[in-house]
Amino acid sequence: MSLSEALYEELKPLGIHVASLCPGATRTNFAQAAGRVDAPIAMTAEVVAKKAYRGLIKNKRLIVPGIKNKFWIKMPKKFAVPCIKRYQKKLKINHE
Repeated sequence: MSLSEALYEELKPLGIHVASLCPGATRTNFAQAAGRVDAPIAMTAEVVAKKAYRGLIKNKRLIVPGIKNKFWIKMPKKFAVPCIKRYQKKLKINHE
């Protein structure tokens, strides 16, 4: 996602749109080839492709099909940013 964000910013002046697709578990032949089974929550590749296409048409920078996938993508930001802020405040207090 970081690479896609950087490319988006660099190519924006040229009118080139870059998007990140974070599909989560997707039913493909990969699991079977690896001797595993697909996750019960896995979406079909067709559903993922349709949602990705809709996201591209809407010029979305981040395309995350599925409610559960959206939840898991946003969770780190919800927790990481406040933790980093607390840590930085603590460092500032200790250095003063």
